[in-house]
Amino acid sequence: MTELIAYIFQNHRGILVSFLKECGSMQSVIGIESIMVSTQYVLNNSESRPDIAIKLTNENMEQSIIFVENKIHAAEGPNQLQRYFSYLSEKSQNNMCSCYLIYITKNYDSKENLDFLSNNTSEVNFIQLRWWQVFQFLKPYEDIEVIKEILRFMKERGLSMSRKFTINDISALMNMNRVREMAQESLGGKVEEMFNKISGMKYNMPSAESQLRTTGRYIYMGNQDDWFWIGIGYWFEGKVIDTKYPDIGVVVGVKPYHSQRKLIVNAVSEYTGTNTIWKSFGLTNEDKWAGMWKKVSLKEMLSDEDHISSIQQWYINSLNDVITFKEKYPKLPWKKMDRLFYLRPSGCLKGF
Repeated sequence: MTELIAYIFQNHRGILVSFLKECGSMQSVIGIESIMVSTQYVLNNSESRPDIAIKLTNENMEQSIIFVENKIHAAEGPNQLQRYFSYLSEKSQNNMCSCYLIYITKNYDSKENLDFLSNNTSEVNFIQLRWWQVFQFLKPYEDIEVIKEILRFMKERGLSMSRKFTINDISALMNMNRVREMAQESLGGKVEEMFNKISGMKYNMPSAESQLRTTGRYIYMGNQDDWFWIGIGYWFEGKVIDTKYPDIGVVVGVKPYHSQRKLIVNAVSEYTGTNTIWKSFGLTNEDKWAGMWKKVSLKEMLSDEDHISSIQQWYINSLNDVITFKEKYPKLPWKKMDRLFYLRPSGCLKGF
């Protein structure tokens, strides 16, 4: 997504200028002579890198610097926006240039009350947008092939935010409570007991409901140490009301810049190298969440007579893998436990 947006901005100057004017980032820049768009701009003395960096120079050699940070499902890293804002503030003061930080999210996520924004005395302008607004802006240009492709991608990921209910939407709404109860049943009982003992934490239903609303996933999370965490549940493809089958999955993840991230990432890399059913993610980018997950489409669970039992057995097998991972890498910052256990096929807990 980021690379496609950057490509459009780099190769279609008129679209970039219109976009910046539309979101209020072009009030003082006229007669543009040069445009630089990069997805590889690294902040000085830091590994931080905004999704897109834009530098504009006008005929009077006056510059504007715009950082674009976009989020679809993941939240920003610790102090990520503040780092970008501080960098732009310094640029604004030292180089006398206009600076903007544009933050694009799928869902409403107000940042106005953050201290560094509410107490802002710099010349940096902070602008928040949602992806449906970007979709609406790009729609008139859909005759351009790359924009047609990105609009299709945004629709698939639920970023177009249609204002109309479809038949599928209405059907999903009518059955929402029943579906939620079935999802909860598949995550309950032996699965819940096993997850709670492995993670050292109990299921948090309000958190799962919040995840469903904000990230398109219905999962329970067990924090081990400063968001080195274990998760279990359902992942939806872009939006909750969809015609595609969701995935069921188990994940072990770690936040950006965790104090023991290198140790965790090395363990994940080694484990997934020999256990290929588990897939790693984000291992090489310090700014991103990293970890490993095991997922399967819900569709593959529907051939048996008892869907719930099939799903639960899959979860149990996957959690047994997590136990194996914990035993192999005991020096990772796991939550302190009295003991671990496997769940036998018969359903009896076996401690050791």
